[in-house]
Order: sequence, then C-alpha cells, then structure tokens
Amino acid sequence: MVTSMNENIYQKPMSLAGKNTDAKPMGTYSGLPIPNASTFYEINTGAVYMYDEESAQWIAQ
Repeated sequence: MVTSMNENIYQKPMSLAGKNTDAKPMGTYSGLPIPNASTFYEINTGAVYMYDEESAQWIAQ
C-alpha cells in the first residue's frame, strides 16, 4: 500500500512510501497529479526514487 508522507497531500512535491513490491503511482496519486521531484521511499529496502514528470518515470537516487 502506497502512503503519502506529507501532512497535506496538496503540498508539492509529494513524498510517498511503500514496499518495493507496490506499484509506484504514475501520473496521479489519489486523483492529484504527481509533480516533478516527488519522492518514493521503499520502506523495506531503503531505496529512494524521484519522479521525473516529463518522462513519467521514477528514477533511483
């Protein structure tokens, strides 16, 4: 399950977390667009990804 790590999901960029087996959201999360430089933290591996809005992909950091 992907979880927003922001107190307010309307903040930009988004900070999301989930397991490496969870599908990282693409384009939108909870009906909101995922802005450039949003982060996804894998809670079981410690890996961090940043979202490239232009190419709509998560890039390992």
